[in-house]
Amino acid sequence: MTATVEATSFRRICMDFAIANIVAIVGVLVLGYALLALFDYDSGSGLSLVPVLVAALYAGQKYAGRTRARPPSGFAWMASVWMALTGLVISVMAFGALIMALGVDLSLELSALFGSQSGGTFLTVVAIAVLIQFLVIRFFFGMGAKQTVKAQEKETLDKF
Repeated sequence: MTATVEATSFRRICMDFAIANIVAIVGVLVLGYALLALFDYDSGSGLSLVPVLVAALYAGQKYAGRTRARPPSGFAWMASVWMALTGLVISVMAFGALIMALGVDLSLELSALFGSQSGGTFLTVVAIAVLIQFLVIRFFFGMGAKQTVKAQEKETLDKF
């Protein structure tokens, strides 16, 4: 029975993460275009981790709101794995949609980016990016839950 509860929780956490991630991606895109149009400032990739950070905080807050507790360490690590995989799928889908919308020949772009280096370099860069994303998710998932639990405790103490 515990596995079913955890699977449902992982599914719910991943849905919370995915929704917040997509909304944050759209928000960052709008912000980036606004900065470029209004101030002629290109944020580049400086805002790339913001959607993941926001989504992980939100998922942690929703988890703590439902359970009124911080997630156990093992559960938080496993939830972070699932959220990182969810984020990877969202990123790949968004990247694919962008490539299709722009009509870019991806093989030419990657060969220009990496030159004569092998595809292993590309996979290494992707693996490092996924690892960084995973660690950011784990940290901010726990932080979001911790903040919510503290707020709940303060609210409870204020009632008395």
